[in-house]
Amino acid sequence: LPIFLHPGNTHKAGGLWLRYRHVNQAETWQMVEMELAEKNYRAVIPADYTDSPFPLQYHFQIRAETGVARLHPGLQPGWRGQPYFVVRQA
Repeated sequence: LPIFLHPGNTHKAGGLWLRYRHVNQAETWQMVEMELAEKNYRAVIPADYTDSPFPLQYHFQIRAETGVARLHPGLQPGWRGQPYFVVRQA
């Protein structure tokens, strides 16, 4: 499953990773470094990992050149919102 992220303000990032796992709190997060491909960052979640009854959740870890990391989408003020994206099987 390829995942793309348009650079926006991340083009000066010191590193960009895709973090993903099944929507199953017993599992640990998997992580893969994203690569710049043309105008977007790209990473691939292995096909065998997507073959699961659980949906996938993912977010991006963006590390600045200073070493400070942030997550996207992250939480909104007041700890609101959904800090990840979800992909469900059709």
